[in-house]
Amino acid sequence: MSWPGPSEPNFARSTANWSETARIDPLTGLSNRRRLSEDLAALWDRHVRYGHGYTAVLLDLDRFKALNDRFGHLAGDATLQAVAVALRAETRPGDGIYRFGGEEFLVILPEASVAAAEATGERLRQAVVALEIPHPDNVPWGVMTISAGVARMASEVEASADDWLRRADVALYRAKEGGRNRVQGFE
Repeated sequence: MSWPGPSEPNFARSTANWSETARIDPLTGLSNRRRLSEDLAALWDRHVRYGHGYTAVLLDLDRFKALNDRFGHLAGDATLQAVAVALRAETRPGDGIYRFGGEEFLVILPEASVAAAEATGERLRQAVVALEIPHPDNVPWGVMTISAGVARMASEVEASADDWLRRADVALYRAKEGGRNRVQGFE
């Protein structure tokens, strides 16, 4: 006698649901680092094989630790959730949006020029400011702001998608060093 176990269709559906859930950040509902790793491999392959272009906008919430320290982690979580909603509202359905790290987000724009990605980054920056999340430690603005770094995928310069994201990270740090609450393209 064998154990009947789960029915095949239900088991397959349950496995598919679990697999999808494992690729979603539970706090923000955005794609997580696991999904990003998988997507980056596919994007890099499409770029190298077919010449498809992608531009990254790497975003970081300005002085987020200070917000957490002052108002607590629940306020920090609510801020991350509100920012995630704003990012979704200001991007196209085909754009990839990921929670990249604690208070960092990544938006991948297919077939976007650096100028178009910088314009998207500016829209995202303005959308976060418009949330008017109180942040007295984020001087001089007094509300939550973001800084963004933009870089276009370039296989003639990079050996991997990780190199591409490192360039976006360099641009992000330049935006922070330049005063925060701004968008900076990689030069």
